[in-house]
Amino acid sequence: MIEKNIQLHVGLEQFGFYAGILNFTLILQVINDFGIQNFTNREISQQRLQGNTGFGELLASKGILSIIYLLFCLLLALIWFPPDQSLKLLAHVAFNQILISGVGFFRSAIAGMSFYRWDSFLSVMDRLILIITGAFFLLIPGLKHYLSIPLFVWMQTVSLGLTLLICILVFFSKKPPDLSIHFSHSRVKQIFVACLPFALIYFFNALYAKQDLLLLGRWHRGGDYTVGKYTLVMRFSMQLTW
Repeated sequence: MIEKNIQLHVGLEQFGFYAGILNFTLILQVINDFGIQNFTNREISQQRLQGNTGFGELLASKGILSIIYLLFCLLLALIWFPPDQSLKLLAHVAFNQILISGVGFFRSAIAGMSFYRWDSFLSVMDRLILIITGAFFLLIPGLKHYLSIPLFVWMQTVSLGLTLLICILVFFSKKPPDLSIHFSHSRVKQIFVACLPFALIYFFNALYAKQDLLLLGRWHRGGDYTVGKYTLVMRFSMQLTW
């Protein structure tokens, strides 16, 4: 609801530009996660990480993948998007995707330890914070004119950052992990081979669901305005089906 109201406030063209960037980062999100979230949940729930041994390697691998993901997003953006469009917004949206992936990573660990109430609470926390902050700007007349796509992205950053911080605090309070890192080629290979099926499933699903906006914005003469209109209609149709 907040996102739809912001879309109507900033205009179809501005939101269409944001939607294209968002889908671009979502397709490449497979690099950021590479199935480690699902792998962590499975390993902890099946107690294969005895005494949390190996969690440090998973966390370090997650951090390395996030850096690679951010660099890869910026590199491909130089090829895909027109040169006159700033990469600042794309870098910010990609950073938010890293925060989302971090929240998912720690939530999967918390759920794997059978703390399902905490997992359910954390699953809605970022949206709740975003709704509160978004409503604050939408409902107060003196602040509404400040609303813009960059501000909306910053709202997401704040909500996701706070949620990630709470996830980390909850995880460490429930079961302090062994964060010792002992990298070996065999261990890294084992993790990535085990994560590959999860990564492929996400990549093909994301490519199937998100490529339409990218192609529409790139090849349709209406550009970002058409993408914004398409996004608005899609949201309306989803509300009808639900």
